Amino acid sequence: MSASAPTISPRRRNLLFAAVLVLSGALYAPWLSHGFLWDDFVQITENPSVRVGVPLLQYFTDRTTTSIRSDYNERIYRPLRNVAFRWVWRASDLLRSHRTVVFHGLNLLLYLAGGVLVWQLCFRLARDELASLVAAGLWLLLPVHAEDVLYASALGDLLSFDLQLVGLLLALRAIDADPGRTLWPSAGALLAFVVATFVKEMAITSLVIIPIFVFSERRALLLAPARRRRLIALIALHALLGFAYLTLRTAILKRVGQEDVRLSETLWGVADAPWLLLKYLKVALLPLGHAPDYGSKTPTNLTLILCALGGLPLFVWCNLRPERGVRFGAWLYVAALGPVLHLVPLWTMMADRFLLVPSVGLAVMGAGLLARSEPRRRPLYLSLCAVLAIAWAGGTAIEARRFQSDESLFAYGVEEVPDSGLSHHNLGLMLLRRGETARAIEHLMKAERLGRRDPRLYHHLAGAFDAAGRYDEAARATARAIELKPDYGNAYAQRAALERRRGDFEAAEQSLAIASRLEGTKTAVERERAALLVASGRLDEAYQMYRDLAEVTASDPVLWQHAAECAMHLGRVDDARAAAERCYALNPTLPACLALREPVQAGPASAQ
Repeated sequence: MSASAPTISPRRRNLLFAAVLVLSGALYAPWLSHGFLWDDFVQITENPSVRVGVPLLQYFTDRTTTSIRSDYNERIYRPLRNVAFRWVWRASDLLRSHRTVVFHGLNLLLYLAGGVLVWQLCFRLARDELASLVAAGLWLLLPVHAEDVLYASALGDLLSFDLQLVGLLLALRAIDADPGRTLWPSAGALLAFVVATFVKEMAITSLVIIPIFVFSERRALLLAPARRRRLIALIALHALLGFAYLTLRTAILKRVGQEDVRLSETLWGVADAPWLLLKYLKVALLPLGHAPDYGSKTPTNLTLILCALGGLPLFVWCNLRPERGVRFGAWLYVAALGPVLHLVPLWTMMADRFLLVPSVGLAVMGAGLLARSEPRRRPLYLSLCAVLAIAWAGGTAIEARRFQSDESLFAYGVEEVPDSGLSHHNLGLMLLRRGETARAIEHLMKAERLGRRDPRLYHHLAGAFDAAGRYDEAARATARAIELKPDYGNAYAQRAALERRRGDFEAAEQSLAIASRLEGTKTAVERERAALLVASGRLDEAYQMYRDLAEVTASDPVLWQHAAECAMHLGRVDDARAAAERCYALNPTLPACLALREPVQAGPASAQ
């Protein structure tokens, strides 16, 4: 601690930080009961490896355990995240009606635990209790972290984050420890690193974060031969384990990155890096205006040059500062964002959850600067921190509201970032599922005009055209989806639906056979097969298939709607009433569900 730094009693320090934890928890508590969102369905609720489970080894060796989306399974390798999902799912069986509260509640606990770890890291570097408490408290109130807490699939991000910070703190202890006391901290750091990377790939940045700490904060240790050997051993073991992880990941996914790496794209990534770093800095500090996607608009060459000219001096200034932790904080911010700076191909342009670890670098810098501030200026800086705390706490309370539903999340995203093709795409999909076909087509086509060329967009657009009776346009959209991704099984299932509409049941069967062969998860295929059974007059088989699918997915009211319609046509009033009630329970606002609750009392009706 610097000589000018004011002291604070341990009791008061702990009470103050406990108050910050309570405040942070209170900001999120009202929203923990919202439903599953976004990719939660394909990664958690409809994922057999989560709902039913598989042998432990299979999570590491079978990439299909990641999700029910084949494109995710070809690019993402997070076996221990899926194991964690499975454990939480089993634990939440005791509270099935409040399952989402269990997932989001655990996210909140992991987040608050991460705040404690940030506090410890800030203090270890800045050596000022008040400055560390303020920096960690502000970190906890950042609105950019709302996505991590209120998005169930971010459990992996938070778990990996906590493990990464534990590993970093243990590595720092090993680096600073006296000879003979480094074994257990070093072993713990290595174990935390391995587990964190198997939870989420971005933890691989520890390979560079630890040597960065040594060169930015502990260069003097390299002058002592004994300590130098221990440091080299610690860094080398991290590198060896990281190489083993990447080798296994490549063997399972059959690729190194999310896409094939090209030199030209890497060079553009180098040019984009300063712009992305500054844009992420803006996103990290924003009290409002966060979104699930920030669009794919590329900066002009002039913007890139100006960002490089502005960002480089700022980074150099941080490295010239004498305060403890400032250099390391700046490097931590840059290094932790390294995997998402588009040096290698990445699906998402930007995302709030990518800032979870980099924002710790900002907290460390803040603690270091506040710790060495002049005593006469410290009240001014603390007042500024209080203003930021109020602004960020208010922002978090407002931003958390957007996670009430998929529609509110992506409607907000479209409002904040009108040029986000992803937000328009997902909002269109939500509207399509709700039966608002015209609005769905409007947003899906807007996503295409914004340059989105995802085969899933054309698949969903085909479904919307199909629902609107615009079958020729639906056929063209389906053909486009298959052109972009020839092994896209669900697009062949959509083609089967169009062939069924034309009455060509033989062609529909052939398309379904292709879809079944290509698609690892058969939900969409079996759904269309059930519709084909209805069209063929085999209503009893169709009813059972719809019912089985509805039980498996557990989140789609339309499947229960179709099951009720089949039962009504068969004259099975009790079965129809039960299915209609399940439909209504999942979505009371769905017009079909509302209509079904009364007619089932009257007996048979026509099935769709």
